Amino acid sequence: MVFHNLQVDPDSLPSIDDLTFVDLDPRYARLRFGIALGLVSVGLILLIAEALIIHGFFGSVPWGAFVLGMVLILFALVVLPLYRYKEAKAKGYAVREHDVTLRSGLFWKSEIIQPIRRIQHIELTRGPVEKRVGLANIVLYGAGSTGATFTIPGLSLRTAVRLRRVVLGRVKQ
Repeated sequence: MVFHNLQVDPDSLPSIDDLTFVDLDPRYARLRFGIALGLVSVGLILLIAEALIIHGFFGSVPWGAFVLGMVLILFALVVLPLYRYKEAKAKGYAVREHDVTLRSGLFWKSEIIQPIRRIQHIELTRGPVEKRVGLANIVLYGAGSTGATFTIPGLSLRTAVRLRRVVLGRVKQ
């Protein structure tokens, strides 16, 4: 037996730029926006309630701290939901003959590639909110890893079932 370990020219390697990523379901971005807006709104309500309680017990409120808290919460009320929406819109996935790729990140972009031959099993998961809006997640587990390789979130249930079936079919080949 002869050992071969030939050098590969980096210019001959396939480029990830050649991949065509599939966007997630638009409901996923709206869901992320709504959840973030709800959480920040609860924070705003709690801040106002806290000021009213402090005013009721002590007769005065440190208005400087209250105003600063209001400004920060109002800023978060605008920025956080928009960030979550844009972040969800930046995610995508691609399925090729030999691998599955997940693209994510708004400022710090990443692509995770899982070879199909190394996939041990796949889960289809749905939380109560995702069930309500008809979304599902696909969780890929690679052989030899302690946890999930990655999760493709925000898929319609129909797409998630089809994607799971296609990838499992390729794993068995």
